[in-house]
Amino acid sequence: MAREETTENPRLLAPSAALNRFNPARGAIVGLKPVLRQRIRYGFRMGNMGFLIDIDTVSEVVERATVYPVPQTPPWLVGLLNLRGNLVPVFNFKASLGLDNVAPDNHYLLLLGEGGDMVGFFVESLPQTVDTSHKLAHPPPLPAALRGYAGDIYSFDKIVWVEFDHRNFFQSLAASAVTADFYRS
Repeated sequence: MAREETTENPRLLAPSAALNRFNPARGAIVGLKPVLRQRIRYGFRMGNMGFLIDIDTVSEVVERATVYPVPQTPPWLVGLLNLRGNLVPVFNFKASLGLDNVAPDNHYLLLLGEGGDMVGFFVESLPQTVDTSHKLAHPPPLPAALRGYAGDIYSFDKIVWVEFDHRNFFQSLAASAVTADFYRS
């Protein structure tokens, strides 16, 4: 019955014609300014420094996770976590940077990556959004362990935020442990 009314009443359009008809008069839409898009990323803080999580990286936070220590490993390797059947290495990030050998606060475990490439480390607080529109032209000195793994550096909320290549950093850390173990034997 609705079809008959549509064809009999010239003021009513068929649904497909009505949906494709939007054609506003010139000047009808005013006051819309282009939106300045800020580049928002997620990052975590470690002491007075921030580390940006790569845009394409899957991340997850686990509270109060049980990490099993592995005997005779370097101090920066806390142990292993069984996460949904995957063994994930958990690092003491501060110790791996040479900043602090104190045991990490084990409240939040940040996991980066997925599958066999996943790594974890304890962070002091939950990751936060970071505006990366203010790139530093003259970055401050970074810990020696970060050289080669730090990209652009930004300032946000009075904190220095470093683009951090976590994949290569932790791979090289693991490789150095294997090499050191090989030469000790």
